[in-house]
Amino acid sequence: EQAEKKPASPFGGGGFTFGKGTGGGFGAFGGGAGFGGFGSSAKTQGEAKPDGAAQAVGGSAEPKAEAVAIGSEKAQASAKFQEKEVVTGEESERSVFESTGALYEFSENAWREKGKGSVTLNLNEETNRARLVMRQKGSKRLVLNANLWPGMAITRMKGSNGVTFAAVNHLGGEGKGDEKGDGGEGGTAGGKASSFALRLPKTEKIERFQDLLEKHKKQDQEA
Repeated sequence: EQAEKKPASPFGGGGFTFGKGTGGGFGAFGGGAGFGGFGSSAKTQGEAKPDGAAQAVGGSAEPKAEAVAIGSEKAQASAKFQEKEVVTGEESERSVFESTGALYEFSENAWREKGKGSVTLNLNEETNRARLVMRQKGSKRLVLNANLWPGMAITRMKGSNGVTFAAVNHLGGEGKGDEKGDGGEGGTAGGKASSFALRLPKTEKIERFQDLLEKHKKQDQEA
């Protein structure tokens, strides 16, 4: 039997980087000049079109009213789609820390990667409670939605620019977190706590991130 592939550990010495794809644009072809007629005749020959309309070689046919109307409708539909507001649940929060990172969860006796993307530490403007939010790069899918709580142990990772912590990952309620905001003993209210490891880029000062977590995890107790 083929041995199961061992998942990568977040405790590696090397960091990770988020590359930016650089797509090359296609060069546009230059417009061609109209074809000159053969022989001495100055009369141009009509070219047959699928709709039965004739167009002189090198000339341009005026667009049909029907085609213009369809194009206008598509443009209006596209504008409405772009104007649609996306609700994330973070509208009533302010971010005190933003970065990128890689998230791991300890499951079945191994660290397993959950996703890579943007990481924010948010504070609710009304309750001042804090939570960690992480969204997958590209798709913006919610990967981590964990409330901070007073008894939360935050430990610096050895050999890596990151921290480990225990928290309940509230993925069922997109962007809402724990509605009660009650971490309780062990922070397990509303779900089962798991151990997580969050790695940040080497350029990010992990001490500052850890200090912010320690500071704002106490807000739940003071609220």
